[in-house]
Amino acid sequence: MVSKGIGECIAYGEMLPTDMSCNQHQASGLGQKTRALFLGEYQKQQTQTGYGAFAISGAYNSGSSFNWERAAEARDTALSFCESDFAKA
Repeated sequence: MVSKGIGECIAYGEMLPTDMSCNQHQASGLGQKTRALFLGEYQKQQTQTGYGAFAISGAYNSGSSFNWERAAEARDTALSFCESDFAKA
């Protein structure tokens, strides 16, 4: 799923861990550092319950969220962290 976010970031993906294997080895379109975060720490933080989201900017800034009750909360939080990372850069 790709959806427009606020500012320069977009939501790259949203998932419940049960919908995506922990052994996922493809995350095309991401920079090397962001890909490592997405396939590593992001997936490790996911739990069997709750929503998570991962957002990236065109400059490879990123933000993620874990274990939110609603998908919209997860998406908004990831976008907020991404926007903050973009602003710092």
